[in-house]
Amino acid sequence: MKNTTKGILVSIPAFVVIFLIGYFLGGGGFTGTVVGLVIGMLAVLVIMLIFGLIKSQTTKKYTGRENLVGSIGTVREALTPEGWAMVNGMLWKARSTDGSNIEKNERIQVVALDGLTVIVKKL
Repeated sequence: MKNTTKGILVSIPAFVVIFLIGYFLGGGGFTGTVVGLVIGMLAVLVIMLIFGLIKSQTTKKYTGRENLVGSIGTVREALTPEGWAMVNGMLWKARSTDGSNIEKNERIQVVALDGLTVIVKKL
């Protein structure tokens, strides 16, 4: 994840500005402080929700067969020449491209799919 603090960095100055506006609109004193805090916290919540929504809509989605080819993974059960591999956080039945054995914990790359079996090469 990159830039996870962007929402906070925008929210802090926004909170201060909106707090001050609420403070003066509330007439200062205790009432102004309460109004400023409530409005400021609501503004921070809205800003963080907006940043979260934008991030969720702009993050690349990884779905479908097309995105699996080229992915890097790790062998979980030795490929002799078939076994199991973890790719993109999911366990897949795997087979080596040339029929060679690939040991457990070796890094692999998916080169093709054969049904629900990933065809992999050793990195």
